Amino acid sequence: MPVSTLPPLPERTSPRPFLLIGPPGAGKTVTVAKLAARSRLKGRTVAVVTADTVRAGAVEQIAAFTRILEVELMRARGPEALRAALDELSGACDMIFIDSPSVNPFHRPDLDYLISLIGAWDIEPILVMPAGGDASEAAEMAEAFSAAGATRLLVTRLDLTRRLGGVLAAADAGDLMFCDVCVNPHVATGLFPIKPSALARLLLPPDTARDNLDVEPRTEAVP
Repeated sequence: MPVSTLPPLPERTSPRPFLLIGPPGAGKTVTVAKLAARSRLKGRTVAVVTADTVRAGAVEQIAAFTRILEVELMRARGPEALRAALDELSGACDMIFIDSPSVNPFHRPDLDYLISLIGAWDIEPILVMPAGGDASEAAEMAEAFSAAGATRLLVTRLDLTRRLGGVLAAADAGDLMFCDVCVNPHVATGLFPIKPSALARLLLPPDTARDNLDVEPRTEAVP
């Protein structure tokens, strides 16, 4: 299985905003908060845009994180509003992260809507998928999200599973490259870049893989 890694998502600056996409329950909103916290800990200016404005409690959830991080939060319902928000933020921030609404990748109208959001600006979509789950389902989902434009895979809930067949199958089927992983629920310290050596260790038997995960610890407190 040709599984590989890309450089982790930048912490200090990026000319392109990152749009986190994925199925319901993947952990996109919390991952946006983790990414924003990682950049804030580096002293960078960060903005967050939420395009998830319909789901009950979605805006309130991300707003709770951005208030603590002292990060600007903008709402954008639909591709035109997203384009306007990014036009306003462009050049004013080092990093911009976008929380997308969850979509059913097997429902064509949902996927078309996601594609319209991706096409609203020069955005890099990052697929967020939880570890665990059925390998065949994960592979089919990854194929759909890859067709929408995703090239990198960010894995969540790595601490809660001992079966990695799902995310490995997703990376293979979608021709996706691993970039970062979430290994604990803490916003300030729960996100790590994954190195080729760590990826190799993930293929070891479950009782040894987590103990030897080669990640870079981050222990700073959020300002």
